Amino acid sequence: MFLHFLIIFGLFWLQFAAVASLRLEPRHPNGASLLARIANSKSNPTTTIANSNSSPSSSNADKEKEKEKEKESEKEKEKEKEKEKEKEKEKEKEKEKEKEKEKEKEKEKEKEKEKEKEKEKEKEKSKDFQSNGLQLVATLPATLKMMIGGDTKTVQALTYDTSKNTFKAEGSTEDLGANANWLTFDKTKKFIFSTSGAKFQNKEKTGGVFSASVSGNTVKKISSSETPEAPVSVEFSPDGKSLLVASFNGGSLNTYSFSADGTISSTPQQTFKFKGSGPVKGRQGQAAAHEVKIDPTGQLLLVPDLGSDNIHSFSFANDGKLTENGAISAPAGCGPRHIEFSPDSKDTVQFYLLCELSSDLIFFELPDAKSTKATSKQVISTLPPGSKGKNTFNAAEIEITPDKKFVYTSNRQKDPAGKESDNIISAFSRDLTTGELKAAGTFPTGGKGPRQFTFSPDEAASLVFVANQDSNIVTAHKRDSNTGALKQVASTKSEAPTIITAQV
Repeated sequence: MFLHFLIIFGLFWLQFAAVASLRLEPRHPNGASLLARIANSKSNPTTTIANSNSSPSSSNADKEKEKEKEKESEKEKEKEKEKEKEKEKEKEKEKEKEKEKEKEKEKEKEKEKEKEKEKEKEKEKSKDFQSNGLQLVATLPATLKMMIGGDTKTVQALTYDTSKNTFKAEGSTEDLGANANWLTFDKTKKFIFSTSGAKFQNKEKTGGVFSASVSGNTVKKISSSETPEAPVSVEFSPDGKSLLVASFNGGSLNTYSFSADGTISSTPQQTFKFKGSGPVKGRQGQAAAHEVKIDPTGQLLLVPDLGSDNIHSFSFANDGKLTENGAISAPAGCGPRHIEFSPDSKDTVQFYLLCELSSDLIFFELPDAKSTKATSKQVISTLPPGSKGKNTFNAAEIEITPDKKFVYTSNRQKDPAGKESDNIISAFSRDLTTGELKAAGTFPTGGKGPRQFTFSPDEAASLVFVANQDSNIVTAHKRDSNTGALKQVASTKSEAPTIITAQV
């Protein structure tokens, strides 16, 4: 009985305590009091324990999932950022490509400008003859002034009426030396320079270079200087401060300074003595420099050497002095005489070599101005097809027309039994792209021994004047600018003419 009482009392006490704790006990996060949960655990102990145990782990799992999601989200964001960065890089690359394209366009524009400048330069250069420094005019003048040198004591002055095709003698002068075999003007046309094959002041194995002022038909000597024997060509340096003289018997190249008033230095600044010989007996026993020729860029000077079958190459230093590059080899027995540079060559150097002894015209190409490794692109004879007795002919002169479309050469029949008509000028049409030549006919010069010839100073080169040394005659020929054909229209007597100039 007492035990039963204690049980009832205990249950009552527990209920009382539970009610009292409602105001005192903090509530569980899920809203149930601890006593309620204890009471509930008695009726459903398994569920209560499971709920009390699973709630924190479930929360943690959710948190982990949230964290994973956040991480995945961060990764996605990073990927997006990387993609954005890649896009930015691609954009930058595109911008760079555009910039490069713009640069290329600018370069192309600059190249075009340079090409235009080169064309303008070529036009300016084309205003000067390649042999005598005289300027071109648009149309043929009514009257031409001419000077003729030769194997005589004087240089003749002539005028030529282009409408009547007649010559008129205007006097002569000894002020350019005896045996004046080369004449050239400076670009002002105030001064004329000559090479004299006569002994300088009667000294053995010498020649001379002379300068004179020119006013109308009046020539007045300024100065003269000694050269090695038989000077045959004179040219100006690109800076216009030096004269360059080739001596045939002397086998040398000599440079002289000259002042603004045309005075030539008394002694050479530089002398280059050449050596060598060739297989043709009586003609190639020693070096024999035959011309001085400067390329259109002013970087390269070539000296054809008839005696050694070489072409001597030089470069110009900044101070105007010459540096020897070496020798370009020509075919044995060719006998290099005169040169004309191709007016169209750009990246390479191209030139035409006239061989006196073989009567061949050789088209050479150099990789650059300092190289001596020449490639022969074409060899063409200057004689008519089927010509016999090739070794009796001596080629003499080569010229290119101002329009660059034709190349002309002169050839002398040296056999006394040969016909006058064997003495010819040969015409070659010229490919303006490749520079290669095609025979366009041969034309009699109207005399014997055509040493040198020159064009009239109009752009069409309407007339060709020929110095026929062995028959003492100068002839004039009308030129067809389309076909290249020549037709003789006039002649006049002249003592052993070897060089001729024609100017306005």
